Amino acid sequence: KKIGVENVPYETGEGETGVYHIMAFVPLTMAEWGLSLGGQDTETMAPVIALRNNFFFFGATMLGVILAATLLSMRHLIRPIKVLTGAAQDISQEKLNVPIQISEGGEIGVLGRSLEEMRLKLKASLDSLRSWNIELENRVQERTRELEKLHHEIATLQAIREAERMKSEFISGISHEIRTPLGFIKGYVTTLLRPEVQHSSETQKEFLQIIKEETEKLQVLVENLLDTSRIQAGTFSIDKSAINMAELTKKVVERMQAMAENHPLIFEFESSLPPVQGDPRRLEQVLQNLLDNAIKYSPQGCKIRVSGTVKNEHLLISVADEGQGIHQEEQH
Repeated sequence: KKIGVENVPYETGEGETGVYHIMAFVPLTMAEWGLSLGGQDTETMAPVIALRNNFFFFGATMLGVILAATLLSMRHLIRPIKVLTGAAQDISQEKLNVPIQISEGGEIGVLGRSLEEMRLKLKASLDSLRSWNIELENRVQERTRELEKLHHEIATLQAIREAERMKSEFISGISHEIRTPLGFIKGYVTTLLRPEVQHSSETQKEFLQIIKEETEKLQVLVENLLDTSRIQAGTFSIDKSAINMAELTKKVVERMQAMAENHPLIFEFESSLPPVQGDPRRLEQVLQNLLDNAIKYSPQGCKIRVSGTVKNEHLLISVADEGQGIHQEEQH
């Protein structure tokens, strides 16, 4: 037989008792039998069970201690990480006024101090950028004001030059306009005053009629010059009264027809036009200028229509010729 340990049921004369014994058997070399030693399994395994229970207890205690220490360590480690995370978020959102305070040592402390240094440098750089931005805005505003002032001065200078040019053209045109009727008047008066020439009454009447028409032209030119001076001086005035525009326009057309032998003037006014409020002398002057331009700048033989009608409760008077009109680039 061999050495062995077995857990065997304990039997009595009445059979199995339900109790087990742990038996250890050692054969003897000097005899055919051996030595068996044993006892109840609960008594035999009591030290082992106690050792197992103690092991489980101490193991559970050590595990609890380790877990508690781990949790404390994690809390101690997580807190500065949360602080660093919040600081990094603040830095990304340009919130640089809150200092980063990390009391821990080691790598976390080094990282915290590095972030704090970066925050201070970023804050200083951002403050400098803001200061430069304000200074730049002030310079841009100042430069803009200077450019606006320069632009205004240039515009004023251009307006003055344009006014001088228009004034020169106006004086040149007026001089030419005045010179023409004066030449006619002087020529016909000189002819009439020649003692060696005897003119018939019809010829004298014709010459005097021409002198009268040229004098009226001079009168219109002088009135235009006076009106221009009044406008510049701010003393230009308008005397309004009720006007029959059909009668006024017809009078101007009849007067201008005598000066427009090569242009038939057609008067087309609706009947029963209502009176209007205005300055008759100024309106007559405007109509005369329009007709004068139409006569000057339309080909000979072309018709000039002067029409009047009521449209949208307004009296509309138009002077239409058959000339080429004003070029597109010269229209304003």
